[in-house]
Amino acid sequence: MQLVKLYIEQYKNLNQLDIDFSDNENVSVIIGNNGSGKSNIVEAISGIFGGLYLQDPHKIFRKANKPKGTQSPFDYKIEYTIGTKNIKAEYTNATSFSFKVDDIDMIPSDFFKRSEELLPSQVIANYSGEEGRLFDIFYWPFYSSFTAEFLSIGKLPSITQKLFFVNKYYWDLALLTMLYRQELNNRQGQVNKELDSFLKDVLNIQTVDNIHFSFNPVKYKKYPQTETIQLVTKLNPQKKKSNTLTLAELTDILDNNTDKYFFNLLTTAYMPAKEKILPEIRIDFNGTIDSTCFSEGEKKLILLQFILEILADDESLILLDEPDSHIHISRKELIKDLIDKYSKRKNVLTTHSPTLTHNFDIKHIISVVKEAGQVSIEKNDKIELIEKLTNGTWSYQEQSLFLNAKNDILLVEGWHDKTHIKEALKHLSSDFPTLKFDIFDMNGATNIKQLLIGLSNSGYIKNKKVIGLYDEDKEGREAVKANFDKTNAPILQLKSNNDAPPSKEFFGLLYPVPKNWKGDFTVENFYDGSKYEEAYIEALDKTKGYFKAKPIEDVATDIKLKSKNILAYNTSKFVKSDFDGFKPLFDILLQIKAIN
Repeated sequence: MQLVKLYIEQYKNLNQLDIDFSDNENVSVIIGNNGSGKSNIVEAISGIFGGLYLQDPHKIFRKANKPKGTQSPFDYKIEYTIGTKNIKAEYTNATSFSFKVDDIDMIPSDFFKRSEELLPSQVIANYSGEEGRLFDIFYWPFYSSFTAEFLSIGKLPSITQKLFFVNKYYWDLALLTMLYRQELNNRQGQVNKELDSFLKDVLNIQTVDNIHFSFNPVKYKKYPQTETIQLVTKLNPQKKKSNTLTLAELTDILDNNTDKYFFNLLTTAYMPAKEKILPEIRIDFNGTIDSTCFSEGEKKLILLQFILEILADDESLILLDEPDSHIHISRKELIKDLIDKYSKRKNVLTTHSPTLTHNFDIKHIISVVKEAGQVSIEKNDKIELIEKLTNGTWSYQEQSLFLNAKNDILLVEGWHDKTHIKEALKHLSSDFPTLKFDIFDMNGATNIKQLLIGLSNSGYIKNKKVIGLYDEDKEGREAVKANFDKTNAPILQLKSNNDAPPSKEFFGLLYPVPKNWKGDFTVENFYDGSKYEEAYIEALDKTKGYFKAKPIEDVATDIKLKSKNILAYNTSKFVKSDFDGFKPLFDILLQIKAIN
């Protein structure tokens, strides 16, 4: 199953939103800041397919399941493929459903008769936050129907919930199901490299010792003689409050039933909040460890592997909202590795993590931006340009932030410059109330000029000033030697490629040097010399004892870097008067802002 296109007329801050998934292949990575509308897209897709499964979107947005502020059904168009079939579905509140299958019109009654082949086999969502609206509005009807039918007639109503919300509470059920799947594979002489590698290499489970079940026999009587009660009775024939089994014993009891069937039995016993008959599962492994030792990040990876390996098939749609939350930065790339192993399935994931995003090729990226309360999609050709101009040092999020900056832009050589100028602007805001900048560090003077020239030629930046700030040193002076008009020095205006006047949008500026100053001038020199002296003494003190077997040049470089870092960190403790040395710089920035 693959998504192709989506149009949403109006849902929350998604207004006439067009998304083209066709170039994203098996995974679409929706990026954007918190509040930008990423999760609303996940909600909208859930609502669309929920309404299609129920053959009426009003059953999703029903009054009894409509928290305050939730909208009614919305108009949409969606195109997707299942196998070789191309399906287009459209809904409007005025005319209801219309469908095309391979560009041939199909009346709704015929479409829904063939829903098993024309809709995704399942839509599976995993959400990382505490916010319950995604489940409460869209997934609750399917979960409720599943558990209610089971409790009333005592038989599993379906092998799957068509809309399945996998939250953090499923992780131990997921782990046990995967271990059961592995044991079945071993008995049947099958090899599943992806599952075996995950359990052994990612979770470090070498051997499974015992499985401990806790039971609530008092709750048995609330169930009819269900398949779940039959399983629980086999697991705990003495009706004790707990029992311990080996994985082999558990597999014997299940009598080769499928992993999905086992998981659904576990779900009915474990998930009804007030009716749990199986309140706890604990797994011992490797002789001395049990499953309570897993971190929150490892639990997230367990759920992701379980969704991809057990729950989903090639016709499933998987929605992952912030799947990397709680996962250590060093392991975020595992998410891409896991997804890549299941390339025929469509995965839509949202994130604001630069680390996770940068693991994916730009063709997978959908950049969401919010302006005037409405969401739009940033064109990837702009992001590709910034990628080239910054030599790949910025994440896609940083590129998107740059392209959608609300204020004038300062490009500085490094993070020290950014820290000092940002603090100075904050402390001197009453003296310079109109100086508002978005600041980006460029990792060097040469990169600043490259970005200024590239942006000037692109025409993407309009109605704002972009100012490159340079150290007054050899590298800075070399960077501004060419390509800048120096008529209004110290303000340097970027030259045009033709005979047109110099730019009124792109500027360069060497840090202004006080009278009688001798030598190079960097951002640290805007302070009274005592501030850097304090930082240098602290750096020297921290370096004592590390001089042995080091060239003196290395020691000097280390002390210099430490002192610069310490000074930058100390700025948060400075008072307004400590930043007076920045006023000449800010006066010139005011002059640049006034150029029209």
